[in-house]
Amino acid sequence: MSSWERRIVHVSLKDRDDVSTCSTGSEPLRRVVVTPVQKGSRGTA
Repeated sequence: MSSWERRIVHVSLKDRDDVSTCSTGSEPLRRVVVTPVQKGSRGTA
């Protein structure tokens, strides 16, 4: 996934309280991981 595609995913989901996002892996196989967050806590990575 390209860097601009990853950015679109991160920006699109940043205001949601029920999921957190992080990028993992190394180029060219870098990808976004979307993880559910328990209500009342916000994951940061």
